[in-house]
Amino acid sequence: MARLLFIVIVTALCLVRSPAALADVPSTVPSTAPSITASATTAATTSPAADDDFAPGLLIAVLILFAVVIFIAIVAAVVGVVAMAAIAVLVLFGVLSTSILIGVKNRRIESGAKALFVQVAAVIGAVAGCVGFVLSAWIADVN
Repeated sequence: MARLLFIVIVTALCLVRSPAALADVPSTVPSTAPSITASATTAATTSPAADDDFAPGLLIAVLILFAVVIFIAIVAAVVGVVAMAAIAVLVLFGVLSTSILIGVKNRRIESGAKALFVQVAAVIGAVAGCVGFVLSAWIADVN
């Protein structure tokens, strides 16, 4: 509240001063406002192509951000492929170890081979079902 009152008083004192009093005060701020005649002549002589507001800093920033986005997308794709390969290896070892355990438990190689074929068929059926679902959703355009 005190700051607002101070600003109002200083502004009022500046408006009340006469032009003669203002002439006595030396100016410490240089004038940066262009004159009307200077701006009119430069506007007439300056071509629009020379003043296209090109900012190389912004271009560099956009290029850097674009490179970062591309890098992150590549890293995400590599991580996804590695994760899918790891899952495939784990499923493979799970199917093989289960088939071996069934064969050892029953003491027959045929039962282990039968379990292997059934499990491989189940995995292939699950993958085929997922692919079929994605294709049918794509054909029907279901979102």
